[in-house]
Amino acid sequence: MRDRVFPRTARARMALALLTGLALAACGTPRQVRDLSTTQLATLTAMETAVGAQGQALVRHADQLRQQRKARFEAELACADARFYVAAGVLSPASDDHCDNPSDGPGGATLDDETARWSIEQHNLGRAGILANIAALDTLHARIVAKSAELDALMDEVVAAQALLNTHIQTPTALERITGRIVDADTIAALTERLARIRAEAGSTADDIQALLDSMVAPNPAREVTPDD
Repeated sequence: MRDRVFPRTARARMALALLTGLALAACGTPRQVRDLSTTQLATLTAMETAVGAQGQALVRHADQLRQQRKARFEAELACADARFYVAAGVLSPASDDHCDNPSDGPGGATLDDETARWSIEQHNLGRAGILANIAALDTLHARIVAKSAELDALMDEVVAAQALLNTHIQTPTALERITGRIVDADTIAALTERLARIRAEAGSTADDIQALLDSMVAPNPAREVTPDD
């Protein structure tokens, strides 16, 4: 089973905080609304810092994972070459003893041209597949870095939107002072709708990061990379 690396607890807390923001306009007195908005902004600001730190840790983890898997693929490539050249009689039989499934050494019969060409083609295909996996790991890592930066930007946007909402809520209008209630519902509704949109985008970006991490530990990372990612 693959480990889920992205800090989903932070995502859940962010979703809860944003959903709380959607309910601000429906809360009781203006004093309660303002207090809740202030708390909301402080919570999101602290969460922005936490998610940023977790994002940096995730990128470091992805880089370590990339290096580990590349080392394994490079060792696999070296062994594939060693087995091929031992079988061809170019290297001594001991050259691939450290590999899984070492060859039995050069065959006793000389290969005909067609069989020799087929053997070379198969070896080259195998090498190409391993090299593609190594390149895919670099591509996946670069996409994780980009998605992490995208998530950081979305968190910045969340805090900015909440700050704007808080400023609006903390500034009473003349009509509100008369009625004793928050009355500019249209502005508040627009801001809370904006927060909900950002929350959805942040959740989608977090899922994209997890999918990229899953691809990095797939048996054939090259198969996980698509041009549209």
